Amino acid sequence: EADLASLATSNGLFPWNAPQEVGSSSQYVCQALATCPETSTCVMSRTRFNQELETFFTFGNRMGWMADLTPTQRSNMLIDTAFRTNVLLTADRAYGRFKTSVHDLNPTAGTTQSFQVINQQEIHRNAPGATRVTITSVGPSSATTVSRVVLSMVDPLAAAGSIAATEHGRMYPQAPGYGPWKSDVIRVERFTSAAIGATQDEFTALNAGEFVMTVYVPGTVASSRLRVFRFSRTPNSVAMAVEGAIVEAFSTAGPQRWTVTLPMVGQDFVIAEDLDECAASPCHPE
Repeated sequence: EADLASLATSNGLFPWNAPQEVGSSSQYVCQALATCPETSTCVMSRTRFNQELETFFTFGNRMGWMADLTPTQRSNMLIDTAFRTNVLLTADRAYGRFKTSVHDLNPTAGTTQSFQVINQQEIHRNAPGATRVTITSVGPSSATTVSRVVLSMVDPLAAAGSIAATEHGRMYPQAPGYGPWKSDVIRVERFTSAAIGATQDEFTALNAGEFVMTVYVPGTVASSRLRVFRFSRTPNSVAMAVEGAIVEAFSTAGPQRWTVTLPMVGQDFVIAEDLDECAASPCHPE
């Protein structure tokens, strides 16, 4: 049998109270990693995702709205040197940034081709069964009008809404008379720009006007009666049906995909299903 007394004084056992190593030090190294490149889609850990957004949000906070910043703060974030076109994906949130100046695949003045690259990038959380969005028209009239689009997505139901509160700064109570939310919350901000100096642009929110996207909504069929609801930027706002919104099954893009046409942006949008309470009733439908 081993002599426990001698073993305890040797190097055979690790001490429970390890002594401090004098002269040792530690430092962060992950901050030296490259950020998500231009026109790329990057799947990130929560830590890397947070670092990327904190670097971008030099003003305000990553839960808030750019439209709520002062014109100077907003312009400093949306100028070409600070605003990078890419899509950041994590399990809790997806964040897409798009601009007209660097990624024209087939640019033609006065048409939507300046935003054509958006058609080739699905925006979605890095989670099974997540809502997927493809922007098909940034509206409202021509590509020369819209210079920046920012889109953020969170699950309104995950962790009883606490993840949405962490990422978007609010929770999303269910709309009375409708089933549970069928999609992620989709936050859309759109901006136009005008030169106010030789090297400076002023960016203004462009909320009015059509915005079209293809949305993959898991668990739906072509006969599903879907409605779009909106939450305003007010933290305690309630769900309001979007008047003029059009939701149509888009069979050519595969099952469970829908073409969603919004009459405005600058809101949080989410999709619910209008349940037919009479379907399970033994009474005559009439």
